[in-house]
Amino acid sequence: MAAVTPNFHISGKRSIRDKGAWAAALKRDRVEMESSPTGQITETGIRMKDGRDRPCDALIYGTGFKASDFLVPMDIKGIGGKSLHDIWDGDAHAWLGLTLQGFPNFFIMYGPNTSIVANGSIIFFSECEAHYIVGCAKMLQGRQAKALEVTCALFGTSDAEVDAANAAGFRGGQHLVPQSHT
Repeated sequence: MAAVTPNFHISGKRSIRDKGAWAAALKRDRVEMESSPTGQITETGIRMKDGRDRPCDALIYGTGFKASDFLVPMDIKGIGGKSLHDIWDGDAHAWLGLTLQGFPNFFIMYGPNTSIVANGSIIFFSECEAHYIVGCAKMLQGRQAKALEVTCALFGTSDAEVDAANAAGFRGGQHLVPQSHT
């Protein structure tokens, strides 16, 4: 089935961990895979955009899911009262997925370009993020400083490296990951 066949490199997205139940469900006589755009919900099912009516007994209708809208619905203000969501304008980015310019002492765990984008264990990523944040807090304390903020020159480098690695895919059998900056 083309609709469920991945069109990306292995480990390019989170893989489905299944012992065959999901795939077996798609093979049942009463199950059909529908990947056409929906038009509207009717009393008896769904009317597709192409006009076909698809009757169904149950419909799972998920709304409001915004996988790429980080930190929604919080409205976070940085220096000068700038809203984080206005700055991102639908394209969330942060240095190493953790911090950004104009928001001193603000750290994001599970932020943009972390976890699924770079592939791997969410537990490992969370531990690395927590280690980095604790290290920053200790540095601030040790220097008796009040604030820490990523520099303008450094800010865009990690996103650029992740974007380049994602565009390049695999090279020599190894997935590219961003370089560490200190």
